[in-house]
Amino acid sequence: MAEYASPTQDPNSPAYESESYRRQIAELQIVRDFRKGTAHLRTCSTKYLTRFPAEEAEAYNYRLKQSLIHNDTETTLQALVGRVFKKPPEFDATDVPVEIAGQKADEQNAKVEGWGENIDLQGTHWQVFAKEVATDAIGDGHAFIYVDMPPKLPEGSTLADEKAAGIRPYWVKYKKDQAINWIVETMNNRPRLAQITFKEMTCEKDGAYGEKSVTRYRVLRPGSWELYLLSKDANGKEQVTLETSGPSSLTEIPVVPIYGGKQTGFLESFPCLEPLAQIECSRYNLYSDYRTGIHMILPAIVRKGDGQTNKINQVGWHTIFDVDKDGDVAYMSVDGAGLTYFENDLKALDQRMAIFGLQLESAPTVQKTATEIVTSDQKADAPLTSSAQSLKDGLEMALLYLAKYGGLATGGSVILDYLKRKQLVLSPQAVTALNQAASNGHLDTQTFLEILHESGWLAENADVQEILKRLEAAAEKAAERAASVFNQGGNPGEMDA
Repeated sequence: MAEYASPTQDPNSPAYESESYRRQIAELQIVRDFRKGTAHLRTCSTKYLTRFPAEEAEAYNYRLKQSLIHNDTETTLQALVGRVFKKPPEFDATDVPVEIAGQKADEQNAKVEGWGENIDLQGTHWQVFAKEVATDAIGDGHAFIYVDMPPKLPEGSTLADEKAAGIRPYWVKYKKDQAINWIVETMNNRPRLAQITFKEMTCEKDGAYGEKSVTRYRVLRPGSWELYLLSKDANGKEQVTLETSGPSSLTEIPVVPIYGGKQTGFLESFPCLEPLAQIECSRYNLYSDYRTGIHMILPAIVRKGDGQTNKINQVGWHTIFDVDKDGDVAYMSVDGAGLTYFENDLKALDQRMAIFGLQLESAPTVQKTATEIVTSDQKADAPLTSSAQSLKDGLEMALLYLAKYGGLATGGSVILDYLKRKQLVLSPQAVTALNQAASNGHLDTQTFLEILHESGWLAENADVQEILKRLEAAAEKAAERAASVFNQGGNPGEMDA
């Protein structure tokens, strides 16, 4: 057997990190880093903030401490998830079993607490669990729901014993980077998982007061599971050993992928926020240059007449200079006109980031009117809608696995209000960006007004055509007035408002 530097490089080890895993994690890194904000980015140093040739370390570190971001990547993610969960998902009362959905108490029936009230056996309501999974999926590109079942009690145990011990199926969520290797097989002309390994990190007790991080690898196959422990031998070399294993009553692996980005293959995706993180990285560097430019245009003290030394004196706000009769102390400054270019570029990037969320909600095809954007057929192509549909489908598949484990006839359906709405939801930043685009002539006025109307920014009874007529009439009056002023020898540009 070949020698490998670590179990993560050994294809015969459960800890093996596949090529697909490594590639996807590399793509995800910039999104993860920018979501963490300014303080984290500063620890990344030159990874994201460029150090100029011949720039001294002290000067670079000073500039690094002055650089910051608005955390638009994380803000956009939360806004997108908030749009999908504006109204929480619900179990369909017509087909979700009582064991899962629960039952309210009334005159005929006693209250039944369904599994959904504590879907992960850690006190998490299923709606909260769904939102957390959606956040991971949209932020990373995809995430997973694993449906697990505790080991059965010893033979002779009753159903009451199992209920008292909490022996029932539950959900576990895994992030994209926890799936480190997998094998796909074809069955009935469709791909399905033959094996998948999840990396689990837990914090466990170490001594009387300490804690330590422990890494395990959960290997899932149809009908079985294994749990491996990562440790070090006497020589400090990492090793992976089987800790425990067991059977599964299902003939398939109960793992459900939820895609929140662009699906590029089976269990492969590209994070939809990666382009935004790249733009934010550009702004991060541009703002650093801008702040440096501001310091350069501040007035600097220049001292003349000191012929004994040419060194630069450190000065403060209250420094007093003694100079000879031919000496002088004065301020030198520049006008800072060059900063305008930085300001314009920063505004352009801000506008680009503000409109990014709207693009994820809109279909990628070119639209003529806002009405086309919000029709159900067009909206089905929108990235955020695809994410919401994947979430709904995934939740229903996870319900089906609950039913299979619990011996129920069906898992039932999930109602996600976002998929039923035809109305666009625009943030104030997106409206500002659209207004700027309309003002610059990059978006016609009718489309702009229709988008405002469909998204609720105009009154429901507002008539877009009537507004256009009024705007046209006002423009004609303004043109007539300008012509009159010009004919009388005046300057139309100086007319009173």
